[in-house]
Amino acid sequence: QMMVFSTHLASLKELPSEPVTNLALLLSPMAPHLGEEVWQLLGNEGTLAYAPWPEFDEAKCVESSVSMGVQVNGKVRGQIQLPLDADEAMARELALADEKVGP
Repeated sequence: QMMVFSTHLASLKELPSEPVTNLALLLSPMAPHLGEEVWQLLGNEGTLAYAPWPEFDEAKCVESSVSMGVQVNGKVRGQIQLPLDADEAMARELALADEKVGP
């Protein structure tokens, strides 16, 4: 997941400092020299070894929607995004509204 995260950061036009700082912190146990280099490039003082770890925020991990594949006659025709509380009728309505699926 760290590679996915770093690839996402590399694709951004402007790098926000907090996620890059957190990446350096998380990278430091496995690649301490690289972590320290990134830490210093970000303008942080001292060594990375004594920096506090990022705090886990469970609220940021909660999904507000789910992606669902849509099949017609056993063949995948598309994907739709559904709210977590969606019922079958809503799923059917969204699936039929998709141009790849609908009539």
